[in-house]
Amino acid sequence: MKNIERKFHKLDATGVSAGRLASTVAILLIGKNKVDYTPQ
Repeated sequence: MKNIERKFHKLDATGVSAGRLASTVAILLIGKNKVDYTPQ
């Protein structure tokens, strides 16, 4: 079994609308910012 490496992200939400913040958080949670992401 491979070990899961958990990462924390700190986001500055000042001056950002709720929708844009939510889409940024969703991209981070899905993992689209990783190099080895491949959409299936």
